[in-house]
Amino acid sequence: MEPSRAVDAEVYASHFQFYVVDPEADWDPPDWNGVELEQHVGVGTGLVGIGTAAYEVVPVRLEVWPDEPPLDDGWDHVVEASLEVRSGRVGLGSVDGLDDVEPIPVEPATYRVRSSAAGLDGATEMDAGDSYRLQLWPAPAAAPAVIRWWPGWDPARATPRPTTAAGHVVLGADAHEARATMRWLASRGQAHLFRGCEGTLWEHSTLPDRAGTPQLERLDAAEAERRYGGSGSWGRLPGAPGVGTMARSMWRTLRRGRGRRPEAD
Repeated sequence: MEPSRAVDAEVYASHFQFYVVDPEADWDPPDWNGVELEQHVGVGTGLVGIGTAAYEVVPVRLEVWPDEPPLDDGWDHVVEASLEVRSGRVGLGSVDGLDDVEPIPVEPATYRVRSSAAGLDGATEMDAGDSYRLQLWPAPAAAPAVIRWWPGWDPARATPRPTTAAGHVVLGADAHEARATMRWLASRGQAHLFRGCEGTLWEHSTLPDRAGTPQLERLDAAEAERRYGGSGSWGRLPGAPGVGTMARSMWRTLRRGRGRRPEAD
């Protein structure tokens, strides 16, 4: 079995993402919540977002199949999601809009999108190295699912790295979603201090692993002040010279947000 249509393209993975889209839909980008970040796939109105290792141009092959294609073992990370195509065309896009590649004509229907990523072992943010194949076929709508985890993105392989004797740590998607309910207090490099709604203090940081797994560690007041200075200074944005640095640092810790984000350096 072969695809009925295919196109090869190079797409700018701005903000660590690109989209397979209905080009005539009113796009609404993925929320990129914790689970979406872990799975590297997110669903929005008129599109499916693919999370990438690179913040650069990446090779993408878009294929349309009459039926579900066979799984190929030669790919690192494989995820699936559903896309409704009403216009009769499907194309590629990014946070900046539709890509230059001419959209492929298809029957209006709901499609399953299988994203297969390769080259992740050597890929970097600015030098890229990752590539993607997108396979679409008509199928009923279903929840996103990971078919094959790349070890570097597999949350089951993430290890807590507590920095205090108490060592209460939350990892990955749970850490990201818990942090979203908290109030920012202070920053230091790649780590940031937050206060939870119950008043407890948490440090949000990125583990030094390939996936940049978020880690949220509870701190007592004395340890938080040792790391971030007196509590009287918490919650105040730094002066102009430090704002950009803090924003970029927080962005790299949180990895992605909804739709557009501050540009990389």
